[in-house]
Parts: sequence; C-alpha cells; structure tokens
Amino acid sequence: MAWLWLISVGVTDIQFPVWTLDDAGILTGPRRFEIERGGIRDVHKGLLALLQNQQISFPPELPNAIPREERKGLKLDFLQSGTDFVATIHHDRYQISNHATKEIPNERETKMPLYCPKVRPLLDLARGLFGEEPVRVVVLNTHRDEQSFNGPNEPIASGPLVAKFIAEQLGLNYLDHQGGIPAALEAATSTWVDILCGNEVMEQTDTQQKIIQRLTAIIRANLLEQSIKYKIAITTTGGMPPLKSIIERVPAICLGQEAVVLLEQPEHGPVSSKGLNYSDRADEREILRFHCAEALRHGDYASAYGLANRYSQVLPWAKMVRNRLGPLLDLPSSGNFLSVQGRNLHSHERYACQVDVRLCMGDIAGAVMKLGIFLESVIWYLIKRSSQLQQLGLRIKQEYGPLDGPWPGDDIFNKLLDKNSDGDGRHRIKNLWPMENQYYYSWSEWLVDSSALQSIDRHIADRLLTMCRRYNKKDSQNSHSMREYRNLLLHSSVVTNLDEIRKRLERYKLIAGVGEPLGRNFLSLDNVQPLLVGFGVPKLAVDINRDMANLLDTVIEW
Repeated sequence: MAWLWLISVGVTDIQFPVWTLDDAGILTGPRRFEIERGGIRDVHKGLLALLQNQQISFPPELPNAIPREERKGLKLDFLQSGTDFVATIHHDRYQISNHATKEIPNERETKMPLYCPKVRPLLDLARGLFGEEPVRVVVLNTHRDEQSFNGPNEPIASGPLVAKFIAEQLGLNYLDHQGGIPAALEAATSTWVDILCGNEVMEQTDTQQKIIQRLTAIIRANLLEQSIKYKIAITTTGGMPPLKSIIERVPAICLGQEAVVLLEQPEHGPVSSKGLNYSDRADEREILRFHCAEALRHGDYASAYGLANRYSQVLPWAKMVRNRLGPLLDLPSSGNFLSVQGRNLHSHERYACQVDVRLCMGDIAGAVMKLGIFLESVIWYLIKRSSQLQQLGLRIKQEYGPLDGPWPGDDIFNKLLDKNSDGDGRHRIKNLWPMENQYYYSWSEWLVDSSALQSIDRHIADRLLTMCRRYNKKDSQNSHSMREYRNLLLHSSVVTNLDEIRKRLERYKLIAGVGEPLGRNFLSLDNVQPLLVGFGVPKLAVDINRDMANLLDTVIEW
C-alpha cells in the first residue's frame, strides 16, 4: 500500500515567534502569533527567498498562540535583500526574539524560525497511520497574480514552507516543482502545487472546475503502479474553506471513499483520523435529495432511481422512490408489481407505461423493445378472454403457454396452432404477428374476424391489428420493420440508427412523442387510448402522472 497526503494551506499555516516583556521587565516565551492577511504577499516573498537560501528553521516545539485580543496592534517588520534579512516587532511589550537586539538574525539565531501550527499536531497521528508504507505529500498552495484582486494578500509561501516542514519531520525528500504538477510523484517526497493561479476566484464555478482537473492530475501522478493499493489522507484544516468539499470529493471519486482518510486538527477538540463516509453527512443526504427531486421534476426517472438507491436502506424517502420506480423501470425493488393509484396493473398496462417512461427519458431503443412486448401481451390477453376459444373447449393458463383442449375442427387453426402429436391436448400457439404474405394468418388477424369476436370488443382488436401491422411494416425491401429493429437491438452488435427509428415510429404513429412528460408519449396515442378504455383503465396516463407528482411531494416533504 502507498499513501498520498493532500494538505490545503492558507494565511494562518505559517506563524512567527513572539516574546512578552512583563511588568518586571522579564521576557517570557516564546509564543506564536499570526500576521494579518493585508499585504502578506510581501512578507511571503521574503520567506520564499529565505527558504531558497536555507535560512528558515522549524523549532522542535509548538508554543501556545497569543490570544486574539492580545495580538491586536502587533506588526511584523520584515526586510529581505539577497541573503540578508531583518525581522522585528515594533511594540513596547513584544519582540520577536529574547536577544537584546530584539531582531532576527542575531548571535544565537541566524535563521528565521517559523511554526506550522495546523499540521504539527497531526504528525504523530500521521506517522502511526502511514507506518512503514511509502508516503507522498502534496501541499495545495495559492499563487495568484500580484495584480489580481487577492494578489497582494496571497500567502504564496505557505505551500512551500509547509511542504519543507513535513519533509524534515517525516524524513522525506523536499522537491521544488515551482508549483507545477509533476508528471510522476516518487515515494518519500514532499512538494507543493499551486492549486489557484492567475486571476482565479475560488468561489467561481469555472475556477472550481479547473481545481478539480488539477486535483485529478495530482492523484494520477501518484498512481504509478497498478499492483499497489493507494490511500489518500486529506487535511483541509488550513485555508480555502470553499474548496474543502472538492478537495475531499475528488480523491473519493478517483479511488472510492473507502480509500480516503480525513486527517484533521479541529478548531476545538483533539486531532483525529477517520474514514470518509458521505452517507453519514446531513448535507450530502440533502444534496442527494435535491438531485433526486430535480430528476423527478424533469422526468429523468432512471437518475431518480439511481440517486435514491444509494440510500434506500437508511432513508425512508429514498426507499419509497426506489420501490415506486423499480417496477416502472424493470429495476430491483421490494415488489414485482407496478401499481397506479393503489391498483396493481395487468402486464399489458405495465408494458404500456414502460414504453411511455422510456420515451419520456429519450430512450428510443428501450421504447422499441418494450413496444413489442406490449403488443404481444395485448394479443395474449385477448386470446385468454376469447369466448370463441372457450366454446371450442380450449383454455390458456398463462401467457406464452399452450392452448389446452381438443384439436379444433376448423382448418384455420392449422395456421394458428402446432398440434400436439402426443395426444395430450396441449397445442403450441404460433403466428402472433401479421405478415405481408397472403398464405400467412396470425392471431392478431383472427381476433378481428367476426367469428372470433363474440365477447371481444371489435374496436380494441381493430386498433391492435393496426398497430401490429405498423410494427411489422417495412419501408422498402431492404429496410427493417420495427420488430426486426427490436431483434437487432437485443441480439446484434450492429449499430442501429436510433434517429431513423424515432422518425419511423413517429411516421407510423406508433408513438405520440419523445421527451414529453410522462403519459404524453405513448399512453395518449390514438390507437393506445381505445385499448386502455376497452380494458377499463381510461385514465392510466392521468393516474400515473398523479402518482409521480405524489412521489415528488414525498421527497420534498420527508
């Protein structure tokens, strides 16, 4: 296993020593203080020069900070030229060194001492976390143009200094890539990357997108060997609060949240390392609920299902969305039946709804496949209801099953049934679909014949036959019917032209629309409405829309 430690930094990540002169004239300290953001870039320019000249030291202990009210009026005067520098504090009670000169450098301090209070408390925890595994450290720095809005107040040295400090503490090699993203990150190294550049404003979306790309590139530079398991520790205690969620999220996207550990120094409380678990976060759940509600509003039911499925075991609203949409989308749910307004639908009603929802989502291929199943299910439903067959002593127990009973005397059934040769009276149904062949006879045509329609609404069978013929129609000798397209989509690797299929569906009036709200793509079709009315469900489109509106209300109100 190998570790990458990502650390964000800002103004308060670099602090300075201060000594206090008490009423008895005795100096106590050191303590530490932070300088204000205003004009901090000039000080950090000098610190970068000192770092380059190896004139920075990191004391072994981290002293206490002076209180906020006590540091008011403290100002660090810092001058640097070449290898020469002077740092002092002009104040009656405070000075930067306990040496008589009140300046650094002096006889005992030739280097500028600095503290890294945000990461030092994490070091022991980090050592225990990483153990003997290879470690790479990347500190996320900000280095925007000096002329930019935030330029004069940019803590440009925080990243390099923290990277140097960690390198010394963990025994790593300090690398200076000048803030660029290295092509590869070797093990046992510590460096920094300028995560904000130019005139970028961290709150803006386009800037955050660039930051996401940079973070992804950093992580990819770390993944050198596929055979190694990588984990990422993240510390966002310092700097850039608007980017905290992004800095956590991108590594989780790249490697999975189980590979991410939050290594933190809270403002109040002890240091901690804990796994990243978005499912425990209230804000994450609300973000998910928002996107699920938006998907329901816009008829993107597959996305709504997927979002809800993530938390369907722990959130009641998510469980309801999953179980409500699952049967509609043929996806897992707690029940196998699609119900509308509390009534379980027959199979042909369910398939009609499934055609419509796929068209609603723009899924032409899915609609074509469900359309064929819908038409077949209606044929089987009418066969099962036929009083003519019942009078002939023929019974069907289930769809796609045989007709049980004596062989009919009418020769027409030679085209509709395969006679069972074993004599057990179980005859296989064949030729459901009409074909352009004068010798071919189908069940969809037989259902329209007056002799077959004793208890079957002729209007239903006529509309069904019309749709079946259109489903099997070819534009030309070399073209495909919708039924053939369905088979190609199911079984062939040949790429089909979905736009051409859509145009054919519209031209043949097999669909009413694509991308329309649920109920207006197929359920409202002129040839479908009579089927639903004849089966006693005249308001299926209205009812299913009402159910979806109620589902959205449930997500909103939960």
